Amino acid sequence: MNIKNKAVAGVKWVLISNALAQLFQLFFMLVLARLISPREVGLLGMVTVFTGFAASFSELGFRAVLIQRKVINEKHYSSVFWLNFGMGVLLFSIMYLISGSIGVFYHEPTLMPLTRLVAVTYIINSFGIVTQAKLNRTMNFRRLALIDTTAVLVSGGVAITMASRGFGVWSLAWSIVVSACVTQFLYLFKAEWRPSRVFSLTAIKELLGFSGNVFAYNLYNYWVRNSDNLLIGKYLGSVELGVYSRAYSLMLMPLNFISSAFSQVMFPALSLIQDDKTKVKEIYLKTIASIALITFPMMLGLWVVSDVFVRVMLGVKWLGVIPFLEVFSLLGLVQSVATTTGWIYLSQGRADLQLRFMVVASAMIIGSIIIGILLGSSMAVAVSYAFTSGILLFYPCFAIPGRLINMTVAEVLRKLSGILACAIFMAAVVWYVGRLLPESLNVLVKLIIQVLAGGLIYLVLIEVFTIEAYGNIKQELFRRRTV
Repeated sequence: MNIKNKAVAGVKWVLISNALAQLFQLFFMLVLARLISPREVGLLGMVTVFTGFAASFSELGFRAVLIQRKVINEKHYSSVFWLNFGMGVLLFSIMYLISGSIGVFYHEPTLMPLTRLVAVTYIINSFGIVTQAKLNRTMNFRRLALIDTTAVLVSGGVAITMASRGFGVWSLAWSIVVSACVTQFLYLFKAEWRPSRVFSLTAIKELLGFSGNVFAYNLYNYWVRNSDNLLIGKYLGSVELGVYSRAYSLMLMPLNFISSAFSQVMFPALSLIQDDKTKVKEIYLKTIASIALITFPMMLGLWVVSDVFVRVMLGVKWLGVIPFLEVFSLLGLVQSVATTTGWIYLSQGRADLQLRFMVVASAMIIGSIIIGILLGSSMAVAVSYAFTSGILLFYPCFAIPGRLINMTVAEVLRKLSGILACAIFMAAVVWYVGRLLPESLNVLVKLIIQVLAGGLIYLVLIEVFTIEAYGNIKQELFRRRTV
């Protein structure tokens, strides 16, 4: 099977997995929103700011280099495995010791035992970093898809069962641990590899040049992505953080469905043809157009139906999510394509350039978050963060990595402009349909009508205006049916 066929098959499997995962997560979110309060969601958010940061240390950037490096052998795999395991034990020990300080920082004593529980995942997750990298490197996405879907289903079932019995925030924490256990067990069970007793410092040093830059970038990126949660939780409280983080996670769901699905496939695929820059550019532009074809209407549609969406999915006690969701859905439109630039940096072996860009971008983003905090409102944080990340950084986000493959921002915009125009027109129709519907109409019925109207008008638009990405997808589907 050539690279193209592997990539297409990989995207298919990951999309199927993500679709199932998103459906399960929507169902779990709908149920849990009625069992768990915003404050409890905020408490977990306070914990995961620190535990997530520590988790960034666990793989030390080695997973990416195990995928990208042209020549890799057993001593590299086994050495990375044992290093990751040792790092997992060390991180668990550190977080166990400082868990009390985290509770003091937030003035929430409950955070100490919560932190210790979630920290167990460092040891658990260390077992699967190498096996996951091997499955990605060989583009075995069918197996990865089955593992991820199973983990979501089992952990979600645990969360609902515990929440229904009054465990509150503990149901969310235990679902994280269960997800890690299921995922790593299946990695070890399904993978055709076991670590040897070899540990070579020479092998580690051979990987450090690339992995070190990836690791540093991940640390910077983590704090940029989570500084809002840290500061809101510290200065505005757990309830504000719960509402803010719930809105952000809702925005991420369609992005995780599409963008992350392509990311899992395109990084290893582009790494295989990294020396052919013309081909990398061609495939990259076609892929982000395919992503935008789905994410642009999803994000703009979510923007115009955010009110009824929250009422249906979360219930009236979460109405504070609505204005945040309106802001984040517009940000998500940009992020759905902007996050793909990492494929270029990593496939071209230029994690160092990605790191330098992140240092500058992080200063701007964190500054915007601080401005929002000083204004005393989590909504001010959301608006300021979205403006900086989605508008001010858009041009350099594409221009800098574009130079690596001779791609301009103008080429990106040309690829996406027709799709964006169709999505905007669709959103306008959905908004107008919502205005025509009577106020007394059931919110679920109203949401269904708007979604169906939006989907129909969008399909008509991309067909009538012969959007290239849509034509490519149809051609690929037709070709496969006739083979």
